[in-house]
Amino acid sequence: MAYLNICIKGGDNIGRIIILELTEHDSSAFEDILSFLSRHPDLKKWELRDEPVLSLPGLEINLARRKIKSDEHEISLTAKEYDIFCLLVANKNRVLTYDQIYEKVWGDFSSGSERETIGFHVRNLRKKLFDIDQEPAYQIESIRDVAGVIPKFAGCVWGVEWFRDRGLWQEGSYEPRPGDIIFFDWDNKGSSGPQDGESDHVGIVEKVENGTVYTVEGNSGDSCRENHYAIGYYEILGYGVPQY
Repeated sequence: MAYLNICIKGGDNIGRIIILELTEHDSSAFEDILSFLSRHPDLKKWELRDEPVLSLPGLEINLARRKIKSDEHEISLTAKEYDIFCLLVANKNRVLTYDQIYEKVWGDFSSGSERETIGFHVRNLRKKLFDIDQEPAYQIESIRDVAGVIPKFAGCVWGVEWFRDRGLWQEGSYEPRPGDIIFFDWDNKGSSGPQDGESDHVGIVEKVENGTVYTVEGNSGDSCRENHYAIGYYEILGYGVPQY
C-alpha cells in the first residue's frame, strides 16, 4: 500500500490518495476496503470504467465510443460503414447475406433492392481499410470471390462491382487487351431501357486492331457471336481487367 500526498502551488495540502496493489489472493482485503468506503460517503472514489473493445490484427474497435483505430490512428468512417464493419467483425468467418446485413444495420426488413446501397458502403469501407494497411491480416470478401480471376455472376451489375472492388476496372474509353471482360450499357435496346450507368450485357475481348474492339458475346441475337465496336464506343460501360 502506498500513500500519495497531493499539493497545489503554495504548499496547501488538498488531500491524500491511497494507491493499492492487490492480487487475486487479496479478495477478502478488497471487500473490507469496499465496506469501509461505503461507511464513509464523504471519501471520494475514482474507478476506471471498462469499455467493450473488439479487436483484429492491427485494429481496435471501441464499441462505447464508436471509434476504430489502427496503430492509435483513428479511421474516419460514416455511421453505416462503422455499423457494417462491426457486424462483420462480430460474425467473422461467417457468410452474411445482403438481407441479414440490411436488417441488422438499417433495422428494417429487406425488400431485395438494397444490394447496391450495401455494396456502396462496403466498397468505401474496403478502400478506407486498404488505405491504412495494404496487406491486412483480415479481408472483407464476397462469396463471389471464390470464382478466382473471373467471378461468377448472375447479373452484369455484380460483375462490374466485383472488378471495381478490387481496382480491376477501366472506363469505356480504355483500350482493352485480349481477355478483358467488356461490359455494355445499352441505349434503349429491348427491355434494357435507356442508358442508366448500369451494365446490362457482357462479353469478352477477342482482339483489338486498328482502333476496333472485337468481342465474343453470348445471348447476342439469341446466339453466341463475334461483334466489333470502335474503341470508346458510347455503349461500352467499361472493362473488367482480370489478373490472369
